[in-house]
Amino acid sequence: MDCTKCSLKGCRKLSPCFDRSNEYLENYSSEENQLYTKSASSLIDNGRAGTLTRIDEIIEYTKIHEYTHMGVAYCYGLEKEAVLLREYIQEQKFTSSTDILD
Repeated sequence: MDCTKCSLKGCRKLSPCFDRSNEYLENYSSEENQLYTKSASSLIDNGRAGTLTRIDEIIEYTKIHEYTHMGVAYCYGLEKEAVLLREYIQEQKFTSSTDILD
């Protein structure tokens, strides 16, 4: 499926092109995904909901999983913001790479 070629955009009306809900539920319930869900939930538990920016949530999430590298994909129009994000990521002790999307 290539959603960029779809003219119906049923997903925007909560009417997806294909009913894959069983597949989604199976994936969501998998042991691997439950670990990711629990670690993401820890970011909002204990009164932390709404206290972090989305970027800080991502950084905290990567720390929970002990990731050391973050990649940023951006379009040319957001290059200034990508530079700021790269600098912030590096301040948080991550290595980073950035790639421009054509």
